Amino acid sequence: EATADVRHIQEVCRLLQDKISIMGVDAPSCSNLLLVQSLGGSGVSHITGNLIPEIMNELCRPWTSFEQMKHCQMLYFQYYDLIEAVNRFSNPVGLKAAMELCGLPAGHTRHPNQDLSGEPLNFLKTVLDQYGLLKRR
Repeated sequence: EATADVRHIQEVCRLLQDKISIMGVDAPSCSNLLLVQSLGGSGVSHITGNLIPEIMNELCRPWTSFEQMKHCQMLYFQYYDLIEAVNRFSNPVGLKAAMELCGLPAGHTRHPNQDLSGEPLNFLKTVLDQYGLLKRR
């Protein structure tokens, strides 16, 4: 589910949860990661896992206890600025720029997209640095 429509997500989960796997997304513009998980979602489709795979794996597991839910909530708030920064730009533009800045192979974006540059790239660099993810040269 890649929507911010809470009613729609609730209805999909209520009516189809036993028939299909329902996944949220990590894009804060949809703000549904924790909601889908709270309604019994099966996981999360995320791009931030390319940068912090262990954390996103932990964050996106289906909940089996209240403690796991609280831990997930804590991780989400702790990494929210990073998740938001990577998702701020059209996918895959932000992700490719972040991966390159972290020293991971990503390559250039394809037309009609353009590689991130200027102030948006500096913003992303600042956030990645706050999380200790910038490639150390």
